[in-house]
Amino acid sequence: MMRIPKAFPGATALVLLLAACVPLDGEGAAGGPPAPSPVPTHHEVPPTASVLMFQPYESEGLAKRISGLPPAMAAHQVRRGMHPVVDAEPGSERVQLAEHFSTSTRFALPGDGPGRGFHIELSCSTPVAYAFRLLDGDSAELAGDGGTQCGPGGPVGISGSVATPREAAFLEVTFRGDTEADLAYMAFVPVDGT
Repeated sequence: MMRIPKAFPGATALVLLLAACVPLDGEGAAGGPPAPSPVPTHHEVPPTASVLMFQPYESEGLAKRISGLPPAMAAHQVRRGMHPVVDAEPGSERVQLAEHFSTSTRFALPGDGPGRGFHIELSCSTPVAYAFRLLDGDSAELAGDGGTQCGPGGPVGISGSVATPREAAFLEVTFRGDTEADLAYMAFVPVDGT
């Protein structure tokens, strides 16, 4: 019968431990640079990051939040009974979201919009790259816009309509950089009646 020396398990563990520390492909050997990580660090989050703050929909205080938006935003005109959205049936525009925020956020939208049309405006305190994504209840993208800059010179935005029967449930706004931002989301019935 063959006997295993008592030192054998310890020596085996030491060999395996040392083997795991040796680079197999030569990367990082002899003081070379380590291989780049394919996963972005928290300092390199792109404008379409998947880790976002979530803000549930809150209708209470909407009028006060609208009054806090920059004066150039169309939400003020809608509140005064004007019709600033060219593609909207006059009188159908409804401001459904008005927010001040400073970090990339996914906003819940109410499910009671007047139609399939949407108008989104964003104003930022400092120039910063941004992206919008309008999503349905399953987080499938219905519309989007990105790669452009938002700044203090006036609101930037996007208008369009969602193909039926899908309904907008979330609005994601992401930034690359630091800024304070104001957001308005309006729903409307498009002039084609959908």
